[in-house]
Amino acid sequence: RSKQSDPVYTAYGLLQLNVIQQVWDVDQGILARNSKWLFGRAGKDTRFYKSDPASVIPNELGNAFIMWVLSEMRPEGVSVDRQLGHVVTQAESSDDPYMLALAAVSASNFERRSIANRLVKSLAMKQHKDGFVVARQGTITRSGGSSMKVETTALAAMAWMKDPATMSNAQRALRWIV
Repeated sequence: RSKQSDPVYTAYGLLQLNVIQQVWDVDQGILARNSKWLFGRAGKDTRFYKSDPASVIPNELGNAFIMWVLSEMRPEGVSVDRQLGHVVTQAESSDDPYMLALAAVSASNFERRSIANRLVKSLAMKQHKDGFVVARQGTITRSGGSSMKVETTALAAMAWMKDPATMSNAQRALRWIV
């Protein structure tokens, strides 16, 4: 692996391959090696990602995104409690709907229901009456304007769909997107 490997781009690639494997064969070794590499990046400070000065992706946003991707991959035999706890704490202190959505989906995927429920309720408080939510720190794709609203609202809808108590929020979000 090159010293130039970027954990956020690696995670983005894993996310795409995880979806593609529902239709086509994907080398499971690629998924396993890259998931292991991402998990191995979390040091004592529980972060997967530390941006360099040229990066446009803030550290905490990169970490939350990587945690979400890894939660979608559901790797076996790894403990995520420290890293997930860090992402949840950062999301709650940021009060950013995008970060809250990433943390909520991650917590739900890793079956931390009480944490996920708390996060989706906080996220629901940020929903506009028309159904959308807007990121405050930006998004992993660095989108803006209506694209940022769509990206943030879609992640929020994914989080809300995992909790029956916030299904009406998900429905409103999806109606706004469509």
